[in-house]
Amino acid sequence: MQPEVSDDATVTAGSAAKTVAGEGASTYQRIDVGAVLGGYELLRRLGAGGMGEVFAARRGKHGPVLALKVLSETRATRLYRFKREFRALADVKHDNLIALDQLVVLPSGQAFFTMELVHGDPFVDYVRGDTPPGQLPNLVRLERALRQLIAGVHHLHLARCVHRDIKPSNILVTVEGRVVILDFGVVSELSEASDEGMTRDGQMMGTPAYMAPEQTGGQTAGPAADYYAIGTMLFECLTGTLPFTGSVLDILIDKRQTQAPDPASQLDARVTRDGQAERLFELCRRSLAIDPEERPGSEAFLAGLRERSEQGRSPSIRVSVSRGSEANTTFVGRKAELAALDAAFGTVSATVSPVAVHVRGNSGQGKSALIAQFLTRVRRDHEAVVLRGRCLERESVPYKGIDAVVDALSIYLRRLDELEAARLQPRHLAPLLQLFPVLSDAWPTGARILDLDPAELRRRGLAGLREVLARVGERHPLVVYVDDFQWADVDSARLVTALMRPPDPPAMLLIITFRDEVAEREVLQLLTAAEAVEGRDVREIEVGPLPAADAHELAVALLTERDPAKAERDAAELYARRAQGNPFYIGQMVLGDDAHSSTDVSLDRLVARRIVGLAQAQRRVLATVAVAGGPTPVEVVLRACGGAGAELETMPEDNAVTRPELAPADLRDGALERGPQTSPDIAALLAANLLHQQSDRDGGVRIEAAHDRIREVAVGELSPAELREAHLALGQAFEVFGGGGSEALAEHFSHGGDHAKALEYTLEAAKDAAAALAFERAAQLYRRALALVGGRDHARRRQLELALAEQLVDLGRGAEAGAMFTALASGAETPQSARDLRRRAASELVKAGYLDEGMDAITPVLRDVGLWQPRGPVTAILGTLWNRLLLGIRGYGFSSREDAEVPPRLLERIDTLLATKTGLSHHEAIFAGYQQSRAIRLALRAGEARRLIRCLVHDAAIFVAIGRKEKGDALMARARELVAGVAEPEFHRVIEYVTANHLDHSGDWLGAVAGFEQLHERLDESPNSGWIRGATTVQWMYVRKLLGRFALLRAELPERVATARDLGVRHEHISLSVLSALTLAIYGELGPARRLLAETREQWHPRQVTFQHILLATTEIEIAMLAGEPAKAVEAAERVLGNTKVRIVAAMMPSHVDVYELRARSRVRGALEGHDKARSLKLVRKDLARLRRSHKAQVAPQADTIEAALHRCEDDAAGAEAAWRRAAAGFEALAMAAHLAAVRTRLAELGDEQAGAEARAYFEAQSIDDPARLVNALAPG
Repeated sequence: MQPEVSDDATVTAGSAAKTVAGEGASTYQRIDVGAVLGGYELLRRLGAGGMGEVFAARRGKHGPVLALKVLSETRATRLYRFKREFRALADVKHDNLIALDQLVVLPSGQAFFTMELVHGDPFVDYVRGDTPPGQLPNLVRLERALRQLIAGVHHLHLARCVHRDIKPSNILVTVEGRVVILDFGVVSELSEASDEGMTRDGQMMGTPAYMAPEQTGGQTAGPAADYYAIGTMLFECLTGTLPFTGSVLDILIDKRQTQAPDPASQLDARVTRDGQAERLFELCRRSLAIDPEERPGSEAFLAGLRERSEQGRSPSIRVSVSRGSEANTTFVGRKAELAALDAAFGTVSATVSPVAVHVRGNSGQGKSALIAQFLTRVRRDHEAVVLRGRCLERESVPYKGIDAVVDALSIYLRRLDELEAARLQPRHLAPLLQLFPVLSDAWPTGARILDLDPAELRRRGLAGLREVLARVGERHPLVVYVDDFQWADVDSARLVTALMRPPDPPAMLLIITFRDEVAEREVLQLLTAAEAVEGRDVREIEVGPLPAADAHELAVALLTERDPAKAERDAAELYARRAQGNPFYIGQMVLGDDAHSSTDVSLDRLVARRIVGLAQAQRRVLATVAVAGGPTPVEVVLRACGGAGAELETMPEDNAVTRPELAPADLRDGALERGPQTSPDIAALLAANLLHQQSDRDGGVRIEAAHDRIREVAVGELSPAELREAHLALGQAFEVFGGGGSEALAEHFSHGGDHAKALEYTLEAAKDAAAALAFERAAQLYRRALALVGGRDHARRRQLELALAEQLVDLGRGAEAGAMFTALASGAETPQSARDLRRRAASELVKAGYLDEGMDAITPVLRDVGLWQPRGPVTAILGTLWNRLLLGIRGYGFSSREDAEVPPRLLERIDTLLATKTGLSHHEAIFAGYQQSRAIRLALRAGEARRLIRCLVHDAAIFVAIGRKEKGDALMARARELVAGVAEPEFHRVIEYVTANHLDHSGDWLGAVAGFEQLHERLDESPNSGWIRGATTVQWMYVRKLLGRFALLRAELPERVATARDLGVRHEHISLSVLSALTLAIYGELGPARRLLAETREQWHPRQVTFQHILLATTEIEIAMLAGEPAKAVEAAERVLGNTKVRIVAAMMPSHVDVYELRARSRVRGALEGHDKARSLKLVRKDLARLRRSHKAQVAPQADTIEAALHRCEDDAAGAEAAWRRAAAGFEALAMAAHLAAVRTRLAELGDEQAGAEARAYFEAQSIDDPARLVNALAPG
């Protein structure tokens, strides 16, 4: 179970926290003792350093006391370094490295992490004590401490990290003699040491007196830099002085130019120097070599120390660490996998398009080691920029799947000069910085905070991130690597999918690794779902067991590395066979870690037999750990087992600090702070390899089953009663000690039978998820809470159902939300409350595209407020005519009034009409037209500005659509006067939308497309404008179709369709999917186009005829024309015009849709091919006469095109040419580029070479390889 992390954005305890403004985008939080930060009570201040303050802290009344380091400034650079300090060693466990516990970034931006409490003396002080300078210290003590220091540093290097700030104050030695390495604030990863800025942020890192020469010159600092610092400390331990002294500048220069003095020369001449001292002197000299290649490594250091340890055993260093296979320095095999990665990288370079590689496999198979090997090669051979991150199970940060990648990006950007960084700055900078504040130091922004709804903010921020990555990829080959993605969150999976989706995704190689054992996790299902990978180059590499030969080679290599003198090569074959090719298990066997248990064949039977043979108390402990399901604090396990915690040995907590130099003087003496350490039962289970201990120190001691199969078998051995008892005991123990997490507590209490507490913690988890914008998770938790409530508490149940409905709205699931609001209305306490809920239900249903359900929901509300609802299209049309007649008599005059001055009943009637009218207007015109005609009369009577604006602009749009532009402009002028007194941005955007809409209906499509584009940008700053965005996007895309901008449509539509689908905006999704199908057909993909059209039609089936039905029908006609099937096109047009209801709705469509024109064009195309020529020409002339009477701007040149085709049918070349020239002039005036190119192609056939050249230029610009298809469809001839 993951530790609980509070989403509390503030520090509590009265006025404990005081925020002080800092420079740029940073703030300084001054925090007082007694405050509560993220659920941790701050008990006492231990000290302060450059990055922040350190407190002793406890979570819960009886939780262990930990050290809590809080970042004092939230500036992006500091936040990055702070998070890196934690991430560098979060999973690297060693007795000589401080144990890190948990990283938390609160919604406010405040960051902290917890770690064990350590008290001791700085390394040099411990070794020398009060030894005067020039005298040797106790060399036995020095060797013992130095051996531990080397072990810790070597372990760090095996984890592919370099400390880079080794110095005495960062190395503490406890009174028990344990050496602990602290402060990883400047640590870097070896695999990233040569990246451009991946391990440094442009500042000199380290302490000058202990820095290696290569660090002082800004060169790559590898493991040898740490050994130089150790050599400096050894010099200081031996002599009592530093090898280089003076000003910082002097030290930096001297280190690069001058060899360090001989430590022996700094001693008093009377000091006796035996062989032990001479070995240490030699080690010191070699460590301080200017050339890193000349310095000793860990093995050489140990070889130079005493040959036998105090236990009489040869000193050795383990060859693996907790990071699994990545830690093994030996790499064997995997040629096929490396070749697949090389091929993916090559594809990115060759096609300048993205490739995603999902690398999957069971734990321990070597995924991370494989990728590390590959990344080393691409950096070396191709100078690739590598942005890498890793998901940590215990981390609690937004978008944790890519948070570390963005951190790496921020450092890369800061390493660039100002001009280069400016070139990478995205257009949508403000939302990007709101999404990822760590990037704020990369550019001088001055960006304002945008008040957007969360979904839109995320969309715009993602667009900014895509743009930055795309520009980085233009400079260098780009690889983005995310390890352990199974611990990512759902939001990260969706963000990664959207990041790689067309149009214009970054040209990069995205590598994501995850474990097969948890493939059922939702985050991985989302990542690998068919719709997530559709249209993308996504490849999969499965990392399985090593082949027998490679496994044997690895075992031999590891045995040799452990003891070169005695490699035990005969054991290699046995290890390789028993481990079944698993590199991690091979490593464990080489180290002697219970090799027999890695044989999977009889594991379950073996575990069951071993469990049955355990003592009763041990079985109870094992069962409790197994039921907990993950790493669990020892004290929680023992309390859940019945208070066995009394057996624990602990040390006093008052003498505990993490950094002695930060502590008050009276805390300098004492012992290591330890939490629960010893329990005979746990010790026995650990010795039996049934349990695994993640840490062995204060507060961070967590135990879990040593293998998933052990856990499963242990749980399976429990009876139902025993299982309930274990869950309940765990829940109660977590309550006492803290750290369980509200969701885990809810699960334990639910399975334990305490439904009241289960409900309490489920609700807490749901609210936390909602606050973090994790709407999907919040909805799941509210459903779980409803199941716990059952039917017992009616009021509580209604409250939960309402909260769930709100989450469903945020998720874009209008149908589910509408159903819930409807159900809630049935049990409402008052008629007013019931009407409000039904009105809300109707609005959400209609907005989501569920027209029938929405109209059914609004009908009783209309009746209750005294409004009549037409039963069918005919009565709706008659009702509209009646209202328009009364409006014509009354006129559009009104008296302005505030809400409070208008009768509530009248406002409620208007609101009820508007609840569905706005949504309906995107789908159909008959019922929406009736509701609009009634609403405008009531709004004029009320005179309230906001409602009146919505009604006036809709009426204005109607008048412009039917050709009465002057009347429409007059109404818009009245609306503009009203909106001047309204503060909400939504109403200003409504005015802008209708203005662009008027340009569309008037035939000014260049003006319209510019207006829609500008409006789309301004909507970024307007909350509560989702319906405007959907309408704007659809109309914008269809105007682009008129303008012939098919290359843009081809590039952008896939993402816009996916976004509409994800947000649950069905009318937008359907309309854009139809346009996408047409675009596919224009580019010759007729099969996919027809499949997409059929799939879209299956998703749309309201009772009433809608605009979307007409779009589906007209697109079917156009695709048939593009396919060269005019007879099918005519048949489809006849179906539309032969149905009265369909014909009426088609006549109300936006100005650029005319079914009569499509029918005439299809028929004349058929006539040209000889299909029933005489009859067809007669019917074409009839349609042509109708078209000549139309007010629609584009119809005149379209009619000329059809007339030209008629002339061609009659072999009248001169008449055809004249008609085509009129059409060309008309299309050029309207900027209808595709139609113009088609007509110019016809003119070229008659000898106009200039027209032909201009047509070819258009088709080339649009990447249309076979223009004949489009020409025949648009300009038959």
